[in-house]
Amino acid sequence: MGVGELIREVEYMEKSIDDLQLPQGMGEFDTAAFTDRHSQLKSHMRLKSRACHTILERIRTRCLNYATRIEHQPLIADRASDLMASVQNDVHNYYAERAQPVYEKLRKAASLIGSKEPEDHALLLTSIRRAVKAIADYHYPPCTSPVKCSDGETRELDEEQYLNRLQEFCASQVTSSSSSRLLLAKMDYLSAVVRRLNDVASKGVHAEVTGREAKQGLLGLYLFVSNLIAKLEQKK
Repeated sequence: MGVGELIREVEYMEKSIDDLQLPQGMGEFDTAAFTDRHSQLKSHMRLKSRACHTILERIRTRCLNYATRIEHQPLIADRASDLMASVQNDVHNYYAERAQPVYEKLRKAASLIGSKEPEDHALLLTSIRRAVKAIADYHYPPCTSPVKCSDGETRELDEEQYLNRLQEFCASQVTSSSSSRLLLAKMDYLSAVVRRLNDVASKGVHAEVTGREAKQGLLGLYLFVSNLIAKLEQKK
């Protein structure tokens, strides 16, 4: 039965129970037999009515739980949005005071996040790559000669090797703490994202980039930079 049928079934059984009245003018034996038979019938209908009520209450409870969960989802989404906005504002404020080129490139990338055009998704990834390079240029400017890195290896850290420069800068901030390990992990993730951007860029304007991929790239950038700023603030 559907929910509507269950409700009508309950109403029908309640009406049927009310209709089971003792007829006038019956003898004692007929009255006894009638009462016994109809008592069993009423008992059966009451049990069935109770079962229908139980099912209806379970349906109402499930619907209420579903509605409550759906009602909470926008609140959770708003809180997540507020958290991301707070991270974004902190990052923007940090570079607005210290490195205007970085700030401008981050703003350019953030301005493309709401677009639904595939071309803007590809442009967003390009903007992310440019922002990463600007961040590397600010924290670790290009070197004209090979540099011995913190891991003992000698590497070229010139204009094009901005990921290596940023990696080396992060390594120079590392201490034996969980926050430092988190910073390096986020740097590894960001490096993977930028390499993916390089692969997309090599395919030209016809490369397909999804909106989710673009958003994940920007989110990864802001989380990394936020962690890097926190590490730098701790060292003051």
